[in-house]
Amino acid sequence: MIRGGSCLVWRLAVLDSSFCSPLDVLHVTPTITVGAFANLHVCVYRGELTLEALEVANQHHRTLMAQHARTFVLGLVQPNLPLPAAGVRQRGARLIEENGANVEAAGLIVEGGGFWASAVRSVTTASFALARQPYPSKCFATGLDAGTWFGTFPAGHGLDPAEVASALARLSAAV
Repeated sequence: MIRGGSCLVWRLAVLDSSFCSPLDVLHVTPTITVGAFANLHVCVYRGELTLEALEVANQHHRTLMAQHARTFVLGLVQPNLPLPAAGVRQRGARLIEENGANVEAAGLIVEGGGFWASAVRSVTTASFALARQPYPSKCFATGLDAGTWFGTFPAGHGLDPAEVASALARLSAAV
């Protein structure tokens, strides 16, 4: 664990040499966990997203953007979360515009099999297209699927899909 300012950073380095980038766990609360892996900004949403949590996540993303010319954004949404309040959604839309020049692509994980999870992923992907975001955005069932997609972009050529999935799983386990 690394203590920096008022923020605790956990560096989870795997001893396996196949993992070249450590996962930095940057912020943990009962409702959101924020981390960074290579040029990937990762958030796990466990409860209703608040304006404060959104700003904290954005602050960490901006730090990552200062280190990498192009970043990816990856979110994992736990089942049955409510939609964020209108003010949070509006601020989120502004942040997409503000950060858009530095983001290569974004992915959202909605885990689960069956019709419901598949329908949610389809509707979410369609809403991304309708929103006309400044970068490609897509919804996935697994971190491996998202990592494979990220690897198709120039800034993602060094990302291993299995490492992305592992980093997401480790961040999700950090509580």
